[in-house]
Amino acid sequence: MNLLIKIVVGNVRRNLSDFGVYFAALATGACLMYSYAASGDYLFALVNDESVRSLFVSEANYSLAFGILPFLVFLNVTSYANKFLIRRRLPEFALYEFAGLEKKDVISILRYETILVSGSALIGGIVVGIAISPFVEMIVSWSYALPMKFVVVASPLGAIVTTIIFFITMFVLSWGSKRILKKSTLLQMMSAKKENDSSKPLSILRAIFDACIGVLLLAIVYVVCAQVPFAFIGFMIPFGACAIFGSFFVFRSTLVLLPRVLKKIPGIWYRGLNAFSVRQAEGVARNASKAMTCSAALSSVGMCMFVFAVVLRTQIFEVISSQDMSASDVSGPFGVIVFTCSFYAVVLLVFSSVILAVQQLSLAADNKERYYKLYELGASREILSKSLLTGVLCNFLFPGIFTVIHAIFGLNVIRFMSVEMFQTAIEPSIWPVALLTLFGFVVYFFITYIGAKKNALSMHI
Repeated sequence: MNLLIKIVVGNVRRNLSDFGVYFAALATGACLMYSYAASGDYLFALVNDESVRSLFVSEANYSLAFGILPFLVFLNVTSYANKFLIRRRLPEFALYEFAGLEKKDVISILRYETILVSGSALIGGIVVGIAISPFVEMIVSWSYALPMKFVVVASPLGAIVTTIIFFITMFVLSWGSKRILKKSTLLQMMSAKKENDSSKPLSILRAIFDACIGVLLLAIVYVVCAQVPFAFIGFMIPFGACAIFGSFFVFRSTLVLLPRVLKKIPGIWYRGLNAFSVRQAEGVARNASKAMTCSAALSSVGMCMFVFAVVLRTQIFEVISSQDMSASDVSGPFGVIVFTCSFYAVVLLVFSSVILAVQQLSLAADNKERYYKLYELGASREILSKSLLTGVLCNFLFPGIFTVIHAIFGLNVIRFMSVEMFQTAIEPSIWPVALLTLFGFVVYFFITYIGAKKNALSMHI
């Protein structure tokens, strides 16, 4: 047992770059889950009147019932990050078996690593959640049209709910990792790092077919959103599925066809390391397409929910002002909806960025040896940095374009709902949300690029 613990600690120390991405995803999730679950305590701190307190807190507690969506998003994002980590470390686990450890011992090592990293992320996420509680309170006070108070709040309920969610998540992830290890043979584990989608490239005809199907599915969704938005509201799940699958097919076909198009343009293809960068994108077409699809879907839905929250909150404020009513008379029930929508928007936008970051950082780590070989062949650090920048930019730019397109048609649905429900326009609410999202997107892009650069170009380059 002591030997396994030493191996676990050594693994975490040795693979800080890999575990860092996993830790960041878990800690971000813990912070967001805590902040959402603690919303009732934030309201308690904002209101002094006991009767109003009880009303607001009871309304806020109802919002916990809607916490299933952030939990599902968190579970999927962490599963995504976990799969990347397991894939990269399968050769390492194979060496353990070659050294004489049994499969059950390897599974135990993985379990202890999960406990160590997730436990640290849970504590760190809750601590950060407490530290940023004044900023979350600003969202709560804005949602419920209450005066702002810049105070730090520690929520026992938030900590308990977050811990329970983490235990459930870690159980699911451990079960999935255990299943992967049990199914993998030594040969599969040794070659896992080299296996990617480049071994099974799509043919040109298949890529063109996928592109046509993707465009057709997206066209159907966009026409419905533009012409009959009430139909989209009534059949949101099937149309949403069409948008997701359509985006996936378009992304995958683009990553397959683009290299073939650029190859016909020597001035672009042979400039710097463009050929290398594009080939890397082509090699991970399937995984990259999944990441881009999820990111675009989450970002566009997040933006639409944010705009709807702003419109609803504005309507609440107008009712309070025009009819000389107290905030507790109007904002209690509606405040729950405003806060839930705005917080959902934050969760979706943050996790969409996390997905892209995990994808890009993992790709940079996989290409570490390739970059070093290019450096030995004469490529300068400047050229390698530009190549990496191109890869990260494309990784963010493609889903960013689709986010904008999805959001444009999604906002038409929100406009329809706003006119029907409140007889109000949404245009004044769009630009602040769009600019805020763009700012966060750009900041996260540079953070991801810096992390990927440090990861990929750290071998004495």
